[in-house]
Amino acid sequence: MKVNVIKLKFLAAECDLNVRELADKADVAFATVCKARAGKPVSERVIVKLAKALNVSANDLIDSETK
Repeated sequence: MKVNVIKLKFLAAECDLNVRELADKADVAFATVCKARAGKPVSERVIVKLAKALNVSANDLIDSETK
């Protein structure tokens, strides 16, 4: 699944998290966050972890074209 890159970047900025901090808070690899930010597919598990770290639902992060 792909994340909505714009929402991911916006929410991370809103939470004042850089890529490394988001990766740490979500307990995923730095490279995985970079992959998501580049618009490449990541697992649903990763999306759930990122959403939890950003205090939103996973549906808020999923790119509408991949739903």
